[in-house]
Amino acid sequence: MAPDHKLNPNTLVRVTPRYLAGPRDPGEATSVAWPFRPEDGWTTYTPFEGPILSNSPDQRIQAAFLPDTTNQGGGSWTVAGYDNPAGSPQWRAVFDYGVPEEILGAFHHAVHVGHNGDRQLLSASAPTSVGYQPLLDAGWRHETLPGGQQTVTAPDSNARLTYDDDSYRRRDNYVSWRLNAGEAKGAWNALFTVRTPVPLIAAFTTAMVTGEPLTRTIRQLPPANFFYLTITPAPAAPAPAHGDQDRAPLPAPVPPTLPSITRRRP
Repeated sequence: MAPDHKLNPNTLVRVTPRYLAGPRDPGEATSVAWPFRPEDGWTTYTPFEGPILSNSPDQRIQAAFLPDTTNQGGGSWTVAGYDNPAGSPQWRAVFDYGVPEEILGAFHHAVHVGHNGDRQLLSASAPTSVGYQPLLDAGWRHETLPGGQQTVTAPDSNARLTYDDDSYRRRDNYVSWRLNAGEAKGAWNALFTVRTPVPLIAAFTTAMVTGEPLTRTIRQLPPANFFYLTITPAPAAPAPAHGDQDRAPLPAPVPPTLPSITRRRP
């Protein structure tokens, strides 16, 4: 869909595909994508105008937002898993700031649930196909290249997963999974090292292609992706039921605050 310059930039719309919706405004991300709460025993360090660092109670999972000091409005999200908290990470996932928070949040939520009890989500025994099966189910095209590299490409060719088997390298820090989507300044990447639990990757790929359309304002949509989006009006909020007008809303939990950053739009 081409940009309609008559639309109010603050108009709420619903957009698909989800992976091209872009992020919301700075400061909103943690309310959607950050389940690592102090009430669950996670410790969080948020230095002024700096990163967010959260550690699990046993110190075996570390999640972080790292702002890009050279590019105002940029940065990256990382999650790392440790066998030994004093050692090097067993696995690591890195996401550009441009990943939609709802998709990023699906990965974070799976990490949180896996650490808190559902250990199958942190299993290292799941076959590789589990990671990209949600994309195949959504009609993405699978190819195996001569060197053994596998690619799974979206029907609109605006997103791709690449898997490179590390059987000859055996390095924990080798990036064997790569996901990218979007165009130009609307593009983002997600990287997973070879020992990243495949069920966590499946949670991320599932969120890319299933679920409700994402809600954004017109001005939040990456202009470079606009032509590839299907945009529909967001439904109006329902009127309060009789007798609810004076009822105070329940307070929402307060997430960690992101560093104050301003994202540039092209």
